[in-house]
Amino acid sequence: MHNYQYSILFAILIALPAFIRPSYPTRIICHIRKNPADLSVYVNYLDVTIKRRGHAVWTGRSDDMGDFYCDKIENYKGPFDIFCTGVGVGTLLIGSLPLNGRSCLDTLLLIPAEKRFDHTGRILCPKCHKGDKVYPIEYGESLTDVEDSKRAGESVIVNGKFQAGTCVAMAAKYYCDRDNVQF
Repeated sequence: MHNYQYSILFAILIALPAFIRPSYPTRIICHIRKNPADLSVYVNYLDVTIKRRGHAVWTGRSDDMGDFYCDKIENYKGPFDIFCTGVGVGTLLIGSLPLNGRSCLDTLLLIPAEKRFDHTGRILCPKCHKGDKVYPIEYGESLTDVEDSKRAGESVIVNGKFQAGTCVAMAAKYYCDRDNVQF
């Protein structure tokens, strides 16, 4: 090799690390608490799933205080959705959190999630932040057509309310038809 080729190779090797950004895992510390507006929910020993783009990236369980710690999340830009499942809770979206390069995220989430409203007074989905496809959940006797529609992947909206298809009332108060999540 000629001297100029060594110089070019050396310059590339020196400049290459500037273009490669290392990816460090993010630690998530989450405190799940009862929403003061609805104290009927248990927050201890919940099964927690963190999803990104619909795929689970971490699963675990909250402790007796409702806290969980996760330090295995790769730091991607964009939101992570936190779901919990437990007795009397069902599967519930409790938060959609952007990491955006942070090395540690310490946050408080309430069950059920705090209501946020748009300028017209509609409830906003915590995932898509829109209110045009958010419906209150109606619990009651399970209807056959409700169960068939759910199995077919169709949402069941009757008279402006999402039909849960069960008489067991859960913590979720609203349903987003766009994201297919209860919160």
